[in-house]
Amino acid sequence: MFLDIATTVRRLAPVRLPGALLVLTFGCTTVAVPVATGEWVTDQVKPLQDRLARLEANATAEKNRLDTLSTRVGEMGNQLTQVRAIATEGRDTANRALQTANAATQKADQGLAKADAVDGRLTRALANRYKRNQVQQFGVTFDTGKSVLSTAARESLQGIVEVLADNPRTPPMWWAIRTAWGRPTTTWN
Repeated sequence: MFLDIATTVRRLAPVRLPGALLVLTFGCTTVAVPVATGEWVTDQVKPLQDRLARLEANATAEKNRLDTLSTRVGEMGNQLTQVRAIATEGRDTANRALQTANAATQKADQGLAKADAVDGRLTRALANRYKRNQVQQFGVTFDTGKSVLSTAARESLQGIVEVLADNPRTPPMWWAIRTAWGRPTTTWN
């Protein structure tokens, strides 16, 4: 029951409802307390129940929306993991391609260096192909007014034949027959 009349009145004071008044008597004190009817309570509770039902429906809808978002976030997390795996694989492939390209570049540089060396040798060989270094000189002379070879001239020609026989890869030689006055008369290869 009520321990304090003032406390009881304060608790019941906000409930000022039309209807009958309940008069309470506690000892020598009498307190009038308003009493609500069932119809009035039903009229007051119905909007609250409707509002509560709407709030519960909204809460359920929000819960469903959050569940959907949570599912989508989980799916996006899985997709992100897959994208990371693909990116890692792509990075690894790119690194391997870079290593292969670097190796190919080194081999190409080596090939280019060899080609440059060969080009240099060929250029020198082509430039020097008509230059001859005199290794040995043989002189064949005719006596003045004579067309017959002397013994010394025959021995000189025999020496030329021996040199050519010993060195079959000897390049061709140019010869000139000079007259007694030092002018060439015939040249052959």
